[in-house]
Amino acid sequence: MMGLIERKNRYIALLLTVLLAFITAGCGKGGSGTESRESKDDSGQEMTVTPTMVPDTPTPTAVPDTPTPTAVPDTPTPTAVPDTPTPTPAESTPTVLKMWHDRTSPFEIEIYKKVAAELAEKYPNITLEIEVIDMSGYRNLLAGIKRADELPDIFLVLGDMSFQNLMKQGLVSCFDDVYPQYEEKLAEKMCEAYSLEGKKYAAPSVMNAVVMYANMDVLAQVGYTAIPKTWDEMKNCCELLIDAGKIPFAISGRETWCLEEYLESIALRTCGEEELRKIFYGEATWNNEGIVEAVDLLQEMKQKGYFGWNYGEIYNDQVKEAFMEGNRYAFYVNGSWNVSWFEKSDSKITAEPFPVFDTSKSEYNRLIGGPGDAFAVSSAMKNPEIAKQYAMDFAQLISRYLYLAEEAYPVWAVDYDCSELSVMRQQMAEMLLNTDSFLFYCDTVIPTEELMVYAVETGRILEDTMTGKQYAEKLAEGIR
Repeated sequence: MMGLIERKNRYIALLLTVLLAFITAGCGKGGSGTESRESKDDSGQEMTVTPTMVPDTPTPTAVPDTPTPTAVPDTPTPTAVPDTPTPTPAESTPTVLKMWHDRTSPFEIEIYKKVAAELAEKYPNITLEIEVIDMSGYRNLLAGIKRADELPDIFLVLGDMSFQNLMKQGLVSCFDDVYPQYEEKLAEKMCEAYSLEGKKYAAPSVMNAVVMYANMDVLAQVGYTAIPKTWDEMKNCCELLIDAGKIPFAISGRETWCLEEYLESIALRTCGEEELRKIFYGEATWNNEGIVEAVDLLQEMKQKGYFGWNYGEIYNDQVKEAFMEGNRYAFYVNGSWNVSWFEKSDSKITAEPFPVFDTSKSEYNRLIGGPGDAFAVSSAMKNPEIAKQYAMDFAQLISRYLYLAEEAYPVWAVDYDCSELSVMRQQMAEMLLNTDSFLFYCDTVIPTEELMVYAVETGRILEDTMTGKQYAEKLAEGIR
């Protein structure tokens, strides 16, 4: 899938990063800790996008060496022209903005070019120079940045620990001064993963999230016409499904990231969003009663047969195919990107958030995931305002075109025609846009060097007889 990278691919890339770090350390090789950056397209040409011609002669400004005349008091200062508004940077001065991103597919490269060309009409004096960096080295590159002047003017980020560190070090510009111009189209909740102490530091563009799909054809066989919204309702539904020879939940036990989709969705309910956020970001211990409860519940689901009996032998693509057939599984917890599969299914498939357990801890309309791409601006710029405005407009157009291309879901309000998209895709976009809040994926926000602990111990939940208490203690020992 292009656009926002599927969590599976991100998970594998991060594990490879960890393994590469170990191999490098074992060989005793030095280096900067970042990989070489590529700035070529498929033809080998440099990826420089010049939306418009830049005049060779800049707009004249006051000559700094000439003092303001004082001998003739009735003569105004040469720059004081009351009938002419003060020009903005975009209107008056040719500007080159440098951008980094790691979207290397030919399709997305063309989308970026299209957006840059469209913005040339609004910003005729801006030239955008794009450098495309290989995805495998991009996260390490950002993680290794120590000074703002090492960054380009605008760069693509995730709401992960690397960007958290850039915000904490003051290396990125705050967007609070430009946000009011866009708040009617960009909800506050979409900026949460890119905020620090209530201030916004990036312009989000697209998103995906973890949802619970339901095959309504299977549910209809046990008398359900709606998806259960509480765990008590879900338990009753699951018992009826098992009695009817169906398997309540489809899951691949061979791919740990799929189990993480379940664990994090449940932990969001048992811990509550704020507590789980603190755990993910290293501000609270994993040895938490909510984590214990979530793991114990997964063990209970396994023991009661909610996952069937061969979940450890099948891969995720096999699971999805069986779920779509409509005669075996009722529910499937995974990313919103799966609409690309399900919108073509003959079965009636819909989606909702995972059921709630205790509304005092978590409300129903909250999800794992959210805006996964955003554009930040270096704090080293002398006049960052124009770059922030440009980044906001760029993000808004990326949101539109990747949604229309069926690659991701929009973060910005949909005020354009999307009638050619499937009904299921439009319903998913509406659900995500109306979600109360998001918490970003754990395997993205925890430090890379601790990812292996999370992956290994989570993978053991359905393999072993591990209790929730044992799991929580293991993670508390291995992660911060």
